[in-house]
Amino acid sequence: MALDRVGLSPSSQSPAPDLQMAEAAPTRMPLNVSTAALQRYEEAVFRVTAEGKFEPANPVATEFAARLSAEDVARLSTAAAKSASANRALVDSRRRYKDFIDISTDFAWEIGPDQRFSFVPPRGTLGYSADALMVLEPTALMVNGSGASEIPFLTRRRIENEEAWLRRSDGRSACMVVSAMPLISKDGTWLGARGVCRDVTETRDREATLTRVRNRERVLTRIVRAFRDEVDPEAMLSVAA
Repeated sequence: MALDRVGLSPSSQSPAPDLQMAEAAPTRMPLNVSTAALQRYEEAVFRVTAEGKFEPANPVATEFAARLSAEDVARLSTAAAKSASANRALVDSRRRYKDFIDISTDFAWEIGPDQRFSFVPPRGTLGYSADALMVLEPTALMVNGSGASEIPFLTRRRIENEEAWLRRSDGRSACMVVSAMPLISKDGTWLGARGVCRDVTETRDREATLTRVRNRERVLTRIVRAFRDEVDPEAMLSVAA
């Protein structure tokens, strides 16, 4: 419809389609705020100073803090200080655990769901480097006929102070006392195992040597007693034999 001199009447010419679209589309005003600025100041960020003071860290946080009462600021400061203290305690605990693992001579390990090592000490063990252990199958460490009821690295039950013989990198055997526990999910799926192995090879060697010495002394004592009790020379020779 168009208005001519006579009045409202159908116009012989309709407006151009482009003009109709221009009239229908709303006018958009350009924004003076960049997208980067919107992303940067999207959330209020606060920090806790070394003195335990709670303060804003960006403009949005400053505007937000200005609307808070003194009690709200004090409450937030207390919560932030507790959170910072908990984070420091967690960091200290992790560092303490790492130091214990580094200075310990025991072999602490973890096996993942793929039945491969997912954690070993940085220094390695049994002559193997940490990198070599990470690509080594745990079953390859076991000595055939070691006497272990199962492979401790793949255990499905809790193990405490059980002996197992492992193979060193040079092929020699090592007697290890193993304590381990399986990692089980809530639905009962086996996720791996964690444990500690202590090398007692030298202790077992000393015990075996001491046992042999005691056996020799026992035999020698029996022979000396027999010589002392026997009067017949021929009987003495038969006892010694």
